[in-house]
Amino acid sequence: MKIIFLGTSHGIAEKGRFRTSMILETNAFSYIIDLGAPIGTLMKDRGISFENVRAAFITHMHSDHALNINEYIEWCNWLEDERSLYLPEKDDIKAVEDWIYATHCEELCARGKCVLKNVCDGKFYDDGNIAVTAIETHHLKRGKSFAYMVEGEGKKLLFTGDLQDSFADFPEIASEEDFDAIVCELTHFDVGNALLTLNNARTKRIIFNHVRDDKIAALKSCGDAVKFDYHIANDGDIIMV
Repeated sequence: MKIIFLGTSHGIAEKGRFRTSMILETNAFSYIIDLGAPIGTLMKDRGISFENVRAAFITHMHSDHALNINEYIEWCNWLEDERSLYLPEKDDIKAVEDWIYATHCEELCARGKCVLKNVCDGKFYDDGNIAVTAIETHHLKRGKSFAYMVEGEGKKLLFTGDLQDSFADFPEIASEEDFDAIVCELTHFDVGNALLTLNNARTKRIIFNHVRDDKIAALKSCGDAVKFDYHIANDGDIIMV
């Protein structure tokens, strides 16, 4: 399995960082998690073929995770096979369809090669290559947000998405089952308060994404209190799991 980080910033893009988007590659297929970055340009720049993409999964509908939904849908409609886009809530499908109309993209999307679907709690996706399980978090004041557990190639990954400031919704499964890697946001919580939870995570490595400079500094200042191996992701990073 390979994780490619297209965008690693939080709600405000920072120097050298686009907003959040990742690609998971496994067995010659690709899956996109969040669409906050300009995926078309970034994939072209990195020689990543959109034809290998099977599905995209949105953790929640803040713009820094969902802004480039239209671009994904338009890309799908240039190709022959259907691809899926999973949205967190039922009402999101109509909202996306209305936005496509409002931006005069309905003709580009007329072929219907991007199928809009809803995420539901538990295992909601299994194409024989990867299985994706949704774990509800509580990042949003209004609406649903999810973490995603991805299993494939005998590996198990956890993508937390954005979490509450209290860190109380960090998925409990991280301390109950073994993971090859956890990709965790590093913007919304107090690092010192989260250390006990992160130290108890059963994972080989924590990769911090959706980062803020002050939170990076706070993590590095914790020194020996950090009991886990970690990596702070940058745009363009490719990490083998």
